[in-house]
This record gives sequence, structure tokens and C-alpha cells, in this order.
Amino acid sequence: MYPRVARELIADLGGVRARTRLRLSAFWFPLCLFGVTTTGVGLLGLAAGPDVLGWGLMVNAIVGTVAVWAWFRRRSRRIGLGGRSRSYLATAIVGTGLCAVAGMLVPTRPTDAAPWLACAGTYLVFAWLERSPPILLLAGVIAAVSFGACCVPAQPRDGVVTVVGSMVYLGTGLALRHRGTRSHLSDVGA
Repeated sequence: MYPRVARELIADLGGVRARTRLRLSAFWFPLCLFGVTTTGVGLLGLAAGPDVLGWGLMVNAIVGTVAVWAWFRRRSRRIGLGGRSRSYLATAIVGTGLCAVAGMLVPTRPTDAAPWLACAGTYLVFAWLERSPPILLLAGVIAAVSFGACCVPAQPRDGVVTVVGSMVYLGTGLALRHRGTRSHLSDVGA
């Protein structure tokens, strides 16, 4: 085999791997699920106060993580592919714990900024696991929103960071869903 042909074959194989990863990835689902449910929790926190917000975020994280794990497990069985679910589940559990610890021990104003900073760190790990620039961007935007809320002179109310962060979740999830669908349709036409 000629070196040029081998290089082209390896480059084509890399493209096939990237398209396959994109089509099989379903990271859009947890982002959409958490985007919708966390928006509700944030609005509840705006109305009822920081204690309700804190407990709502914790319940949402636990129930949501279990729901996402069950969904991914069912999906992997349906399509016949097992994945690296242990690393994702471990990241979700550690991330939920970090969010809880940050919410209890790190004093910030607004109070929901610290858990969202921990959440941004968790999404950095997810971005590495998924090899996904959009999830890396998501982590950066969440961190920027959290830092920005802490640094503005007129402190936003508790729950504002949660509502804005959850909207970022939802927007990213919908964009990833559209991106995966568009990729799949372009492969069908090829």
C-alpha cells in the first residue's frame, strides 16, 4: 500500500468515527430533560426563596440522574450497543455531590451560583468523555453566567442563575439533537 493511500484511508476512518459518534450520542436528552425541570425549580426558587431552591435542585439532580441513567440503559439495549456508562454515571454522581457540597459550604451571592460552578466543572468532564466541543462551550457559558452573577454590583435574586443556566441546557440540548438528526439525514442521502 502506498503511503498516500494509507493516509487517506486513515483520514476517512477518522471521519467515519466522528460521524458515528455523533449519530450514536444522545447527550441531548439529559440536557433537554434537565433544562425543562431545572427551569421549573429555578422559577420555584425565585418565588419561594433559597431554601426551596436548594432542596429543589438536590431532588431534581437525584431524580434526573436516575431518569437519565434508565433512559440511556434502555436506549443502549434497544440499539444493541453498550457504552462506557460507568464513567458517565460516576461523573454524574460525583458532580451531584460537588454541587451539593458547593451549595452548602461555598458562600456566594446569589446562593445558586456555587452549585452551578461545580456543575460547569462536571460538564468539563462530560465534554472530555464525549469529545464534544459544544459541551465544552456549555461548561464555559455556565461558568461565565455563574461568575458574572457573583461579580455584578446589583446582585441577582436566588434562582436567576438556575433559570439562565437551565435555558443554556435546553438550548444546547436542542442544538445537539438537531445536529445529530441533520448528520443522520445527510448520511442517508450519501
